Amino acid sequence: MKWNIEKKADKVYVTLTVKHVRTQRRWTNTSYTSEDALQYLQEQNITVDKMIQDDIVHNYQRESNLTGTWVFSLPSKPKTKKTSKPLEKKENVPKMTNKKTIKK
Repeated sequence: MKWNIEKKADKVYVTLTVKHVRTQRRWTNTSYTSEDALQYLQEQNITVDKMIQDDIVHNYQRESNLTGTWVFSLPSKPKTKKTSKPLEKKENVPKMTNKKTIKK
């Protein structure tokens, strides 16, 4: 069993490839679903949002079912709001002028 994780843009691609079981005596028939892919992502500490593409992988059926790909969207980053400081109201203070200019 081989897991492969690829991150592209805002998506995560999880690919699983298993070996085919030819005899049923030694090996158990196993199916892998999206729950297994999510569990593997949790083990790798990767958080995902929604599943975009689902798949099922079997180790005992046709050769085409030995590989499967699940596609998940990454959680969107929260937008940070720019907070501006409140503007302070300035008091109107008359300018101090020279005494010479005041007298006429």
